[in-house]
Amino acid sequence: PALPAVLVRSMTAFMHIAWTAMAGRSLGIAKALKGEVQLADLAPGVLVAALIHMAWNTAPPIISFGFILPFTVESLRRQIRTALDDEKRWGYECFAPDERTGEVE
Repeated sequence: PALPAVLVRSMTAFMHIAWTAMAGRSLGIAKALKGEVQLADLAPGVLVAALIHMAWNTAPPIISFGFILPFTVESLRRQIRTALDDEKRWGYECFAPDERTGEVE
């Protein structure tokens, strides 16, 4: 039982970053759709992040690593892909370095 606990706890730092990104996504969506952000706009993201956090802390390791971790990684991957696509669509990709070469165009 000690090894699964160590594995789950070692992934918790990454998971906190992912959950913060999920909560922040609510603010980004509100800003893009309404042009402003209100405190209530944070609630959906915080609710989702809190529920996933609760599941991570209470689920057996097989559920944590078999479902919650892959779900969170895929969600984060989609958020990053959407953000990169938005940068291109809005004309901001020239300000960020190319991920492959590290050079700014």
